[in-house]
Amino acid sequence: MNPIKEAAEALGVSRDVIYCMVYRGVLPHNRTQGKGKKGKILIPKKALEKWLMGKQKIEQKIKKK
Repeated sequence: MNPIKEAAEALGVSRDVIYCMVYRGVLPHNRTQGKGKKGKILIPKKALEKWLMGKQKIEQKIKKK
């Protein structure tokens, strides 16, 4: 599991983009128990790998055109 900061670095995007992806349901996540209603958001490593594979496929299609 990767915290938001590490997930952003791995995907080459800002933390705000990761929060947006989580909010929209684009990136699966787990939330730890924390103070109040919210806890720490963790992104599974498999989810990051899957997203990167999809991104690579899109980039390959664009290069072919």
